[in-house]
Amino acid sequence: MQAIQKIIKILLIIIFITAFIFISIELSLMYLKYKGNYIDKNEFREKAIYNKSQKGSIILLGCSFFHNCFLDESKMFHKYLSEFSKRNVYNLALGGGSPKEALYILRSYEQDIELNKLIDNDTHIKHVIYNYMYWHLDFCRRNTCPYFKTKDNNHLILNKNQIYNSEIYKAIKNTIKYKSFNEFILYMKEINKEIKKNWGYNTQFTVLVIQENGVEDWQKLKQEGINVIKLNDIIGFNINTKEYAISNTNDHPNEKAWKVIVPALVKELDL
Repeated sequence: MQAIQKIIKILLIIIFITAFIFISIELSLMYLKYKGNYIDKNEFREKAIYNKSQKGSIILLGCSFFHNCFLDESKMFHKYLSEFSKRNVYNLALGGGSPKEALYILRSYEQDIELNKLIDNDTHIKHVIYNYMYWHLDFCRRNTCPYFKTKDNNHLILNKNQIYNSEIYKAIKNTIKYKSFNEFILYMKEINKEIKKNWGYNTQFTVLVIQENGVEDWQKLKQEGINVIKLNDIIGFNINTKEYAISNTNDHPNEKAWKVIVPALVKELDL
């Protein structure tokens, strides 16, 4: 019996030491790699410029729905949107993106020369659109997802403690699958503040709802002065079907979907 107990103790010590070494190495590598810079500029899509445009520009934020990682450049949403609305469109959505990346991007772009180039230092931004999927309530889908923490008056600041960006922490977080629509609202409010600060009070912020799961209270978001549009409402039918998907196993929108979505969105937002 004593021999078994000794073996168990030795195994526990080995597990503890191994976990400690693993975490230490991971945190060290993360610090050396990111040093506070969580976004790879090469991930963003090329901007869509409408020559001699006299209208205010559009910025897109969100995840792979807007990023269009499965389509050719010429068939992407922001290219169609630029042509149809006769506006410059800057696609700052990222595959696996969430409200955290969106807030980080808007807070960083002025100080980040490379990020600033993505919107040509354009100060004439009139619309910012964020695409919402219900799994955005999980927040962290990316390996480099930045974390924020709440300060006084529910203000969000970047949490530079790398433990919160470790794979172990994210695995635990995603296993628990903690969902809070109130937290999502807080992020949207912070994003809206950045939009107004960067481009003026008249710049409109819209959340385009693609897929929801019933926990959302959109009226709360509207009360914060944020425009909310449900995609299926403006096109008149459920577009989340195989006919409008890349394939039977990939539910991202195909070219046919964008040709339906773009005119409806332009009309709804009076673009």
